[in-house]
Amino acid sequence: RSEGRYKLGDYLGTIEDCSQSIKSESDIVRAYFFRASARNELGNYQEAIDDCDLAIYRYQDKPKYVKGQYFERLLSLRSQLTR
Repeated sequence: RSEGRYKLGDYLGTIEDCSQSIKSESDIVRAYFFRASARNELGNYQEAIDDCDLAIYRYQDKPKYVKGQYFERLLSLRSQLTR
């Protein structure tokens, strides 16, 4: 649902959905990616950076099947953001 909201430009709704997913530990890397992306779109750059850094820290040593396809996208987003 968060991905659909993101694609529609509902960034606040995306952040809300992703925050709930993160709390329930459901597909966390994907949730961090879309929440960071939405925050970036809203100009909340530090929050986007924090989301990326936290997810990278938590998942960098996990096997690829645990990280999922969004980990590489998260790394790419983080490389575009500056402090």
